[in-house]
Amino acid sequence: MRLNRHEPRILIQEGNRTLKIVQLTKGFIATVSDVDYARVMKAGPWHTSISSCKQNGRPLVYAKRDIVRANGTRTTQYLHRFVKGVKDKKAEVDHVDHNGLHCQRSNLRVATSSQNKANARLRSDNTSGLKGVYQRKDTSKWAAQIVAHKRHYCLGHFTTKEEAKTVYDEASRQLHGKFACAA
Repeated sequence: MRLNRHEPRILIQEGNRTLKIVQLTKGFIATVSDVDYARVMKAGPWHTSISSCKQNGRPLVYAKRDIVRANGTRTTQYLHRFVKGVKDKKAEVDHVDHNGLHCQRSNLRVATSSQNKANARLRSDNTSGLKGVYQRKDTSKWAAQIVAHKRHYCLGHFTTKEEAKTVYDEASRQLHGKFACAA
């Protein structure tokens, strides 16, 4: 079944909260809040953007549109920035649930670059399987580290990676607050 791009598609309805589907290219869909749907569709068409960066071994996927400015130059606008109304290039928009295609207002928050990085999931080159934890080659002990407020903190060395993870998670909650992501 092909979706008509102008026909509202309801995904979830809970009480007064309704999410609608925005059909993208490459077989992807994005979801937006009911209150944003008409504005989003009028501004479209929206396309899929698949990043070469990976988190947890998966590429980051976002919805975007191409804009031609009055002077003829082209630019790109991401759906999450459009929904939040963010125009400041220094400000970032963070997806609380880490899914770049879930663009409901309740899942988006304006963040600094540091806050957005704090909420990032596990990097694809991580070898321990835990954020902020690595095994030292010289001692075979597990080390925990974190970066916050442009400073690198060594949190200690531990016998088990679970101990290191516990210390990292606590430091992340203290330093990053609501942007903490244990992954």
